[in-house]
Amino acid sequence: MTVGDLIKAYRLENGISMDEFAARSGISKSYISMLEKNENPRTKLPITPTTKTLSAVAQAMHISVAALMEQLHEDRDAAILDMLPVDETVAIPVVGMVRAGYGGLALECDLGTETVGKRTLAGYHKQDFFYLVVKGDSMEPRLFEGDLVLVRRQSSVDSGSYAVVTIDEEEGVVKIVEYDKDSISLISQNHNYPPRVFRGEDVERIRVIGKVIESKSKFN
Repeated sequence: MTVGDLIKAYRLENGISMDEFAARSGISKSYISMLEKNENPRTKLPITPTTKTLSAVAQAMHISVAALMEQLHEDRDAAILDMLPVDETVAIPVVGMVRAGYGGLALECDLGTETVGKRTLAGYHKQDFFYLVVKGDSMEPRLFEGDLVLVRRQSSVDSGSYAVVTIDEEEGVVKIVEYDKDSISLISQNHNYPPRVFRGEDVERIRVIGKVIESKSKFN
């Protein structure tokens, strides 16, 4: 799937014309048409959008650039996996709560296990991973309450990553973590929840527990 495919799917799903998407994004209608066709009319070659274009598209779709890139990568990875042999699986513990204190990381509320393909672990030990049950609606429409997120334990993540973090050593939450020169922002996908920005000494209140690797939806 290309950026143009995502734009077209978003427009159709939300009943938005190309003119309206152009107004929202600040991208010309003609270039949006080129993106959706994924062809430069002069060279007849596929289009490679700039970072500025990706940022404008993400803003028009009310998502972060990281989320936009994740959708593109997921579709690419899915196509690759379709050509691979069936993966071996391992059992990873599912927890309902994560806490971090000076004594280390505590995984609370044992909810059994969930299987994951060994390829997903990418050479790490299975002890480095756990599944966490999502609570609340702050990450909708990306993550819903009851979904499972696979988390790899690590104390830092790249800016724009989905991560489990604790605030003041309280229960861990799933957020998009973005870094600035002297601040850390915890961003929700649900726009009813404004970003929480921590500056100066308050940055020390945040502790990264691990990076979210993938999510699974559970249906009753």
